[in-house]
Amino acid sequence: MRNERLRKFLYVEYPLGLSYLFTPSETRFILHMINFEYLKKHGFSTNWSNAEYVKRIGISKNAFNNCVKKLIHMKLLKKWNNKLGNRVYYSFDLEVYEKLVDILSCTNNVDELIKFCEISFKQGRLVEDITEREIIKLKRTRLISSLKYPSFPDVS
Repeated sequence: MRNERLRKFLYVEYPLGLSYLFTPSETRFILHMINFEYLKKHGFSTNWSNAEYVKRIGISKNAFNNCVKKLIHMKLLKKWNNKLGNRVYYSFDLEVYEKLVDILSCTNNVDELIKFCEISFKQGRLVEDITEREIIKLKRTRLISSLKYPSFPDVS
């Protein structure tokens, strides 16, 4: 069933834990950047102007620039220009993204996740700066399974 859906339209998974760290515009930006990496991997050209990126992602130029700035700071995005300066190239770092997803998926305790994001990322720390000790501490905040608070499968 899932493979059938994938063939019908572009489909990108987005873990809900990321919504406590990124705005809706940043979320949209990330979803499209993941798709652009998929396109590059399969031989499609993504050598576009900034205006083309803005159009394809469907956010304002200001929101786009803010997303680029934040994701470059977090080392989720790399940016460079061609020699003439008329084309910009972006590369979304899927390894850093996967590590971020792993970190933010290790608890189902929304309050602790929000607090963790505010303490860790909104104060400028990088994904690579999060220690194993902090991840274990966050995992320990997981709520016990019940009808009111369903538990996620164990993430190792």
